[in-house]
Amino acid sequence: MNTLTLNTQDNAIEKRRCKLQYEFSLRISVNEPSKSRWKGRVSFFGNKKGVDIIVKTQANAIAVVEVKGVNKRNDWMIGNNGKLPTASNLFYAFVCFHGRISELTFTADIWLIPSEKLGELTQHVINRNGKTVYVRYSLINNYYGDYKNTFEVLNEYLEMH
Repeated sequence: MNTLTLNTQDNAIEKRRCKLQYEFSLRISVNEPSKSRWKGRVSFFGNKKGVDIIVKTQANAIAVVEVKGVNKRNDWMIGNNGKLPTASNLFYAFVCFHGRISELTFTADIWLIPSEKLGELTQHVINRNGKTVYVRYSLINNYYGDYKNTFEVLNEYLEMH
């Protein structure tokens, strides 16, 4: 019989991932709606291909959030199909733990950016292989401060739809 044993570092990372999901859920479903007129539902699909978070309002507006996380100040990998997926209701949540992912009390930085904003400004890089798409940490950190640690852009989208 095969068993899976997590070492201390793996346990800390898993606890941190769960804490991040909890924090993200609270920010969307508790804190942010108090400032706006919507109440969202948050669904987490784990580390699977496809959608990470779906926010659905009582008026049936839907937003999709793709979460991309890095432990240190590395670039975020988007995918391997040679293009940056964009849609009016698609947002990227770029999460950076600044090398402190194992510290359960550390709060990661999150930039929540509409995919179309990244697409229109071509704020992504395609690797030499022509397939792997990245978004640079330095670019997000230097030019997207208005999107850092706020869900206002998601509130605005959901209020309009």
